[in-house]
Amino acid sequence: YSTKFTFDAETAATVTALGAEHGATSALYLVFDGIKMGATVTLNGVELAQVKDQFRRYVFELNSSHFPTDVDAVNVLEVAFDSTIDVEGRFMACTGGWDWAPYTTTHNADARTFSKGIWKNVYLVTAR
Repeated sequence: YSTKFTFDAETAATVTALGAEHGATSALYLVFDGIKMGATVTLNGVELAQVKDQFRRYVFELNSSHFPTDVDAVNVLEVAFDSTIDVEGRFMACTGGWDWAPYTTTHNADARTFSKGIWKNVYLVTAR
């Protein structure tokens, strides 16, 4: 999954403030309410994390190093699903064919990994 975005004026001001040495009055967070699972999340080529648990909300605090110097530039958010990432069995069992979800042929070790994807909201939020 990949998407491109730019900032509105208010968020651009927050991103600019993130670069201040001291006295930044706002913080910016990237939030994944639900992502199923075994994926690497990157923002503008900077790896934020590997996500392994579909039951967890992932919140990433962002700083100026995550963004281009020009706040009007296009930003790229990528989520790359990878079957080699060990998800440690943390998935909802009914999403894999025995109930209502499509059955898959993907595996993690000897266990079926079922479907993967972003299944809830993804958003940026500021905090002051």
